[in-house]
Amino acid sequence: MNILRFVVVCIFTLAASYEARGVARITGTIRDASGAAVSGAEVFLLTPALTTVAASRADAQGAFALEAPTAGNFVLLVRAPAFDEVRRPVVIVDGQPVRPIVIVLEVGALAEDVTVTASGESVDDLRRAAHPVNVINAEEIADRVKTVMAQAVESEAGVALQRTSPTMAGVFVRGLTGNKVNVFVDGVRYSNGAQRGGVSTFLDLLEPEAIETIEIVRGPSSAQYGSDALGGSIQFFSRPPSLGVQGGGRWRGWLTANAGSAHRTGGGSALLGYTGPTLGMTATVGGRGTGRVRTGGGIDSHAAVTRFLGVPSDLLMDERLPDTGFHQAGGAVRANWVPSANTQLVASYMRSAQDGGDRYDQLLGGDGNLISELNALSLDLFSLRLERAAVGPFDHLSLTYSLNSQREERVNQGGNGSRTATIGHEPERTTVHGAQASFTKTLSPRQTLTVGGDTYFERLTSDAFNVNPSNGAVSARRPRIPDNATFTQGGVYAQTTFDVAPDRLRLTGAARWGGARYRADAADSPAGSAPLWPSDSLDVADVTFRAAAVVTPNDSWSVLLSVSRGFRAPHMTDLGTLGLTGSGFEVAAPDVAGLNGTVGS
Repeated sequence: MNILRFVVVCIFTLAASYEARGVARITGTIRDASGAAVSGAEVFLLTPALTTVAASRADAQGAFALEAPTAGNFVLLVRAPAFDEVRRPVVIVDGQPVRPIVIVLEVGALAEDVTVTASGESVDDLRRAAHPVNVINAEEIADRVKTVMAQAVESEAGVALQRTSPTMAGVFVRGLTGNKVNVFVDGVRYSNGAQRGGVSTFLDLLEPEAIETIEIVRGPSSAQYGSDALGGSIQFFSRPPSLGVQGGGRWRGWLTANAGSAHRTGGGSALLGYTGPTLGMTATVGGRGTGRVRTGGGIDSHAAVTRFLGVPSDLLMDERLPDTGFHQAGGAVRANWVPSANTQLVASYMRSAQDGGDRYDQLLGGDGNLISELNALSLDLFSLRLERAAVGPFDHLSLTYSLNSQREERVNQGGNGSRTATIGHEPERTTVHGAQASFTKTLSPRQTLTVGGDTYFERLTSDAFNVNPSNGAVSARRPRIPDNATFTQGGVYAQTTFDVAPDRLRLTGAARWGGARYRADAADSPAGSAPLWPSDSLDVADVTFRAAAVVTPNDSWSVLLSVSRGFRAPHMTDLGTLGLTGSGFEVAAPDVAGLNGTVGS
């Protein structure tokens, strides 16, 4: 909690200590495809973190004007009834006027044409981005998600979805998944050092109703997003609050309900939003109950007996697969307060809970265990971010504190079919305190520079035990990761973008020094027994970089040339897990030190 107090004090001190240095005026007109003026269209100016800093509305001639608090990279967002929204990158240089912007709204146009994650702290046209990026908008999320969040990536080029059970999923990016592809929510690290090497337990705890946009950066991006971004990075953005464009505050909201027969599922969601001159708020709540899955033709082609033995699955189960139902509920709230023209405070909180999920892949559909449950999964994700314009020599400052708490309990009984086999319980919670800072400077109309750093302090608590079903006796067991193990990761970075020839040749470079520290103490083993794990530690660091050139000969196509170096620090899962796992047989490093063992021997 000392970390929290320190960060909060710093944020509010900075918020009160600087005065605005000046503004830049942005003007333009909004027209439809025929050239007619679109009156009443709403125009918003957003930071790369999608925080609203200014808002306006087009007049009867389609003209608009708004003021940016400082120089830098921004997103110009335009919305009008009966038209798809348009997003346009805008670069403002201190002391230089901004050319009038002409926005053309079309019915059925692509809803997303910019990315805010390809270069980090920047806004890029998709075709000029330094990485290939998939952008999934709110409409696509609503169309694709039937039961869990991971379904939103289906049909996306360059990525693949893996689901080993109804509640667990992994997204493959460039052939990698798990702790080789990291996940962020509103710029805050969501994945942690307890992430396994395959599918994620917590990816599907994100509620689709709370998410407006997903961006998937394809390719090594450790220079931007730190360790475990070898395959790429998945970025979720929650629904941002809007600021009033004129008059007083106003409220908006919607209700939805859904049902499906394939999963016997039913649920609903609600959104409530408030828009005021200096305060915006968006709150969502949703939930669903999912029953057993009905397979096509009543046959599960993925069942182990079918794959390995050629036995039709319907000889062992009916057309609805056992142990495939679950229920989930959650909510999110995000608020944006603008105390002055060049200061924004953004607070967000997500809470989600899931229960009743079983590992179908380890039950009748796979390993044949008698019990393989995922009980009482929960997520608490809080963040507080200060965005400040005109701080010293920099155009933009961003400071963020985050708290990420993820809990699960796994219950397993193998025993080769014996009902008297020991039942193992493994409840664990990973709590992460994070701090991030970045400073951005627009050096010229063609070049921007960003420097920053981040640190995440993680602690895992676990209480593993076995239960004898015959007599109820309870005995301590070694958890997956030692109780009170700690993992600290972070780094510092710098990155720049330079337009050698505007709209034709862009150069991008980034470098990062990052590292991680792992600690586990045998003294934290349960009292009254021999230590269940040895004391262990590891410190590791490395440098990553990326350089890219984007050549755009004309508006129809572009060429991307990129070289990058990735880095993944060993996680708590890599270092703390012992014995037989899905990745092989794990041993403690101190036990094999000096034995001349090599990978593959």
